[in-house]
This record gives sequence, structure tokens and C-alpha cells, in this order.
Amino acid sequence: MSRVAGGARFCDKDAQQQEAQHMSIGPWQVIIVLVIILILFGAGKLPRVMGDLAKGVKNFKKGLNEEDRETAIESKPAETVAAAESEKDTAART
Repeated sequence: MSRVAGGARFCDKDAQQQEAQHMSIGPWQVIIVLVIILILFGAGKLPRVMGDLAKGVKNFKKGLNEEDRETAIESKPAETVAAAESEKDTAART
């Protein structure tokens, strides 16, 4: 399925699909990873670790949204910038 020509290895489509199937993550691999995480962090720390992870994801998404707003404000004309700034200030107060 693969041949060597001039020192380079060429794979046909079937060989690539077989490699992809071998590299996929199965249910046993997921279970093993979860068991290792449970052993490392322990049952008591696991909820706290997951909570911290959730906060990190939430802050990341919030940062992306703020960046989108800033780029949208920069691309708007000057009249709408003032309105957007007042909306941003109102949202920050609440």
C-alpha cells in the first residue's frame, strides 16, 4: 500500500484512511485518560478543577466577544461610536 520511490514515501488514499482509523480515539482510551485524571487530582479536587476550567472557558469567550465589539466599533462611523460606547458603559454598570 505504500511504496518507496527515490527515498520518499508515497501513500495512497486507502493507506491514509487506515492510518486515520488507527489514530482515532476510542472509548477505552477516553476511560483510561479519565481514570488517570481522577488519580492525579483525586475525587475531592476534581469538582474544583472542573469549576476553574469552566471559569477559564467563560473568560476566554468573554474576551473574544469584547474583541469583536471593539473591532466593530472601530469600523463604524463616528456617530455610531458614541452610541456604542454609551451602551458599553451601561452594560458595565449592570
